[in-house]
Amino acid sequence: MVITSMDELTAALRRAEYLMGCTCESDEEAELADLADAIEAFQTGRPAGALIECELDCQRVSEHIAELAGCLEDSEEERKLALLVESFERWEERRWAQ
Repeated sequence: MVITSMDELTAALRRAEYLMGCTCESDEEAELADLADAIEAFQTGRPAGALIECELDCQRVSEHIAELAGCLEDSEEERKLALLVESFERWEERRWAQ
């Protein structure tokens, strides 16, 4: 999820508030983590992590991680790599929870 406007931010905050008030299952916890990442990205101006919803997305992100694997420390590429790895790890958690 990428938030591009204040309206989308407001909707994401409302959804996150709702999810925090319920007894979350793994899918809801993953959605809450994605919302938190998107909200933080919007507020700080950093790029949001990749949203992985299917095996094809997972493959695409894995390939991108491999491309960035040799990047320099403290570079924009390293920050992007960290976001992609976090997204991939959330996908793996959701997939194994099913």
